Amino acid sequence: MELDWLEDFAALAEHGNFSRAADGRHVTQPAFSRRIRALEQWVGATLFCRGPQGVTLTPAGEQFRLGAEETVRRIRQLRREAREVAGKDAATLRFAATHALSFTFFPRWIRDFEPATTQATIQLVSDHRQAAEELMLRGQAQFLLCHHDPGAPDVLPAGRFCSIVVGRDVLTPLAAPDGAGMPRWRLPGTAPACHLAYSPQSGLGRIIAARWAREPRPPVLETVFTSHLAA
Repeated sequence: MELDWLEDFAALAEHGNFSRAADGRHVTQPAFSRRIRALEQWVGATLFCRGPQGVTLTPAGEQFRLGAEETVRRIRQLRREAREVAGKDAATLRFAATHALSFTFFPRWIRDFEPATTQATIQLVSDHRQAAEELMLRGQAQFLLCHHDPGAPDVLPAGRFCSIVVGRDVLTPLAAPDGAGMPRWRLPGTAPACHLAYSPQSGLGRIIAARWAREPRPPVLETVFTSHLAA
């Protein structure tokens, strides 16, 4: 069994399509398909259901996924730790951060650590919350910078990752003004309010959805635009 097979498995589980997964892994589709079949033969079970609309995980595949992502993350971590001991990789800090925090928080925050990081190379990957979490699960980032709310679901297992609070934000709803300069829509309101929404892949979208779920009288919203970018 090769580490590449586990990474191929994770890519196919994420994309649900052999062609897109092969592109993401920078291999040809025939070679990618052969490696998936080799993994299934090694496991002794079919891990994916192939269909005209793409591929989905079988129950065996779902079970295998639980350990495969952790195995890849741990192997990469062991490799980094060994290199750090050898003095080859000690000066690289890898951050994954959501788009909003990459632009509004990270530059100012990291400058506070400049005396301690003058000898370090800092790598920052800016993406939506779900993609940043996947980088952490795969061991491709050492730190994740994101918003958190106790009521929102958390993808990263608490037993495998430690977290600290490095700042606080207040999420405030805003409304466009009407002709008299008053809010065009009010919350909770009775008429549907046109809503610019965050996508489910966005950390803020996840937090807002959890917040509305706790409301005894959630607002009436008509989503007219959705994005995982705060901008």
